[in-house]
Amino acid sequence: MFRFRRSRVLAFGLLAGASGLAYAAHEAAGIVAAAEVRSALAHMPGVSAAAVSADAWSGRVTIEGLSAPGVSIGKLSVVSAQARLLPSLIAPAFALDGTATAENVVLDAGFLKYKAKKVEATGTTMSNDELAALLDVSSAAPMSERLEKFTAAAVTANEVTAEMALGDMQELVTYRDVRLVNIDKGNVGAFSIGATEQTARLQDGEALHIAIGAMAGKKMDLAAIARFMTSARTDEDEPLTVVYESFTADGYSVDLAKAGMTFKIGTMTGRDFKMRPMKTPFKEFMALVSDKKAMENPDPEKMAKNAAMVLDMVSCFEFGLLEARDISIKLPPGEKVTSMRLGRFGLSGWENGKIGEYAVEGFELDAPDGHAKLGQFALRGFNYKHVLDAVSEHMAQGLDSFESADPRAFIPTLDQIAVSGVDLDVPDKKGQGNSADGKRITMALGKFEMNGADYLGGMPTSLNAALDNFTFDIGNSKDPQLKDFIAMGIKKFDLSAKVDIAWSEAAETLSLRQASGKMAGIGAVTLKATLGNVSKDLFTGGKDEIEAALLGTLIKDADLRFENAGIVEKGLELEAKKQKKTADALKTEAIGVASAAIPAMLKNAPAAKDIAAAVVKFITTPKSFHIGAKSAEGLGIADLGLINDPAALLKKLAVVASAND
Repeated sequence: MFRFRRSRVLAFGLLAGASGLAYAAHEAAGIVAAAEVRSALAHMPGVSAAAVSADAWSGRVTIEGLSAPGVSIGKLSVVSAQARLLPSLIAPAFALDGTATAENVVLDAGFLKYKAKKVEATGTTMSNDELAALLDVSSAAPMSERLEKFTAAAVTANEVTAEMALGDMQELVTYRDVRLVNIDKGNVGAFSIGATEQTARLQDGEALHIAIGAMAGKKMDLAAIARFMTSARTDEDEPLTVVYESFTADGYSVDLAKAGMTFKIGTMTGRDFKMRPMKTPFKEFMALVSDKKAMENPDPEKMAKNAAMVLDMVSCFEFGLLEARDISIKLPPGEKVTSMRLGRFGLSGWENGKIGEYAVEGFELDAPDGHAKLGQFALRGFNYKHVLDAVSEHMAQGLDSFESADPRAFIPTLDQIAVSGVDLDVPDKKGQGNSADGKRITMALGKFEMNGADYLGGMPTSLNAALDNFTFDIGNSKDPQLKDFIAMGIKKFDLSAKVDIAWSEAAETLSLRQASGKMAGIGAVTLKATLGNVSKDLFTGGKDEIEAALLGTLIKDADLRFENAGIVEKGLELEAKKQKKTADALKTEAIGVASAAIPAMLKNAPAAKDIAAAVVKFITTPKSFHIGAKSAEGLGIADLGLINDPAALLKKLAVVASAND
């Protein structure tokens, strides 16, 4: 019995001793690990911590009161799977199943301050030292370089706030349920935000409230974004880097409480966003913008510097597409317009001083007693790169250089403008409208399109335009030029037109390939012509050179064709009523006059009989009339004076005329 008790006491003693030794070893390992972390923090300039503790078995290191210039973290906890094996492995790199948690994080970038109550990283490869260095804004290593070393399976935060002060405007943005996944050396594979809330106090006292629904995106380059925000580029021609491959956002609303107006967007999408650092760091540019006094009263030197920064910033952004759909605007009660809707807004191909397309589709404006609709408005191929270059060049030379600058250098070029689906019906309180006895203004447009190319001196040397079905009432018009149309029973115009012009530098010709107009129920006119001796000076020369080029221009040929669609018959009937005759009697008189008067007026020139015969044929059966003229030598400015002497003019031309062919 004694031996049993003795052996049991010995066993318990050994166990207790082992436990004590284990506990002592555990505590010692934690103390050593904490000391190593404190030592590492002490070697970081400007970094301090209130308390550091470590648990060897769990692998958790906790740092409280961590601070550095521009950054403060209330509590930082890091867990490493490897740290559970040996206390000495707490400091080395974490395994891929390691986690890092930071609490009460503050990142101050001057005009912009980010805060997060808790941020958690999982699957991280960062060490304690690397994590602290990543958050240290006073580090000698740029933030972009530090982010390039950041790798984690995911980073999550329940809430992140951003505070921005820009002049008199104070703004607060709150991001909820933030998640970044597949982070490899600062490149995020995908990201999502559950919801975003934004409030701002504007200069006029207006309160702006913005709410955004769920947002998701692919491929975000944190290092490139950080470099843009904090660094300056050293290579003038540095290429832009994709910082967002794509994103979508569901639900976007803006509430202006003071104005009583709300603005909503159903969905927003974007892709291929690119950036590069400015010559001056972006944070310095924002500091300038927020300096109200500096912006309101800049001296010439500062103006030039500010303009150079703005021009440089424009060159540092590109994106493939920014699109918003299902847009609605609700105006406050009492306004003449109650609401506006927009099916789509799109901006694409913004790169290198060019915009691929600016488009608005499905616009509708509603009022209690009227509406306005627009199917589409689009600008395509808008190029302002040479304008930016010209402004930069003159800014470098001084503001005075603009006085002698060629204004054509500041004209952007445009490949296409397109408008379609216009429908307008609004009241006219002055009673001068074109319909409903002057009480309303109504008009519609099927389509208008203009295309320009081969620009010289800000002017397109190739231009074509088309107008389809522009309709408007004329029944209430007081314009004396429309009086006869109204008398003929024409109450509405339905107009379509085309223009097609091209200049050939090699041949020095300007060809009017078509200039036509057509009105439903009236007729159609088509004109074609060729101008010769049209030099490049007409587009690029100075004032004297342009005048000389105009004087040297020659008319080589012209061709005119008219297609009757009822206007001739209506005109004869109207004139017959005025003269109290029948339309047939008036037609017979017109035929007789044309047969005798035209040859006499043209002094029996070789083409006189052909012209008279064609006119008579057309009056008899008014279907179509055609007349063409060519000049081997060309007609100059001086020859146009012969228009009052048609017989003399015909001697310089080869003329053909026909009817109903």
